[in-house]
Amino acid sequence: YYEEAIKWGSQVLESLELEEQPELMLALAKAHSKVGNLSNATGLIRRSVGLDSSLAGKAIEVLEEIKAEGNAEYETLMTLYRLYREAGNIGKAVRCLEGALGQKEMMVEVMLEECGKLIDIAPIHAELRVFYGKAKLLLGDLKGIEEIEKGIRFDPKLKRLAVEALEKFDDPEVEKSIVFLKAAIEKDLGHAE
Repeated sequence: YYEEAIKWGSQVLESLELEEQPELMLALAKAHSKVGNLSNATGLIRRSVGLDSSLAGKAIEVLEEIKAEGNAEYETLMTLYRLYREAGNIGKAVRCLEGALGQKEMMVEVMLEECGKLIDIAPIHAELRVFYGKAKLLLGDLKGIEEIEKGIRFDPKLKRLAVEALEKFDDPEVEKSIVFLKAAIEKDLGHAE
């Protein structure tokens, strides 16, 4: 069914004027996602929203379906991140960055740059600060500790998230530097429960 939709939809797409293509592109993206052509789906979504930004909500729905099925690739998550950032949904944007970083840890510098853009929008977003701190620590930048501390100050309920952010660093200098913060947070969590 989806293969047929892709075949015929692609043929029709070529014959449409540019301003008539975005809705069909979005439908084709959904069909591509159903048959596992995720890079095609993501590319069509980006083109669709690029031509008609009013389709961003529908595009987010399609990308969230892909993500919910556990099939989201790095580019899919980054596209979803950009849509959430543009919509001002910082929490969901941060979670997309976290997912993307989980897939491509080597892209941590890109994540730091994107976090900077989000901080410009929402400077006191606690979850963002924790993630930003973790990304900095992954690069060996000990200022990441301050960012995680800011996140906890902005929302003390994120202590458990902060402890998770402080796990598994290959850099011995980072490991040595975070031990006191991690111990203090774990102590607070022990008293809170």
